[in-house]
Amino acid sequence: MSAALLWSSQYLVVIAVGLSTAVWLLSKEPKVWASRLFFTYSLLVSTWALAVFIHRTTDSLEISSLFFRIGAISLFLAKGTYLATAFTIRSQKKRYLLLPLPALMVSVAGPTL
Repeated sequence: MSAALLWSSQYLVVIAVGLSTAVWLLSKEPKVWASRLFFTYSLLVSTWALAVFIHRTTDSLEISSLFFRIGAISLFLAKGTYLATAFTIRSQKKRYLLLPLPALMVSVAGPTL
């Protein structure tokens, strides 16, 4: 096993632990908005981890740049979703779902600005 693949296997652990925790929490409290947002946050972080894993272990420059971009977008969205999750714990207002929108616009249109 190459050193890069061994070193990058930490991202696969992030995916397994993050998704299993989010699924467990969602199964305990399926109707709570904070649980749903945490599940979404965990999906975004897992998408980022998978994208970084593929970005670091692939040999193709095109695939590497594609997954770097996917990882950057999912990380930007994860930050906004994390903020929405933190606010939703205190009060469950639907307007907190708009918090990730600026991050989405910046991450998608970032290189073109």
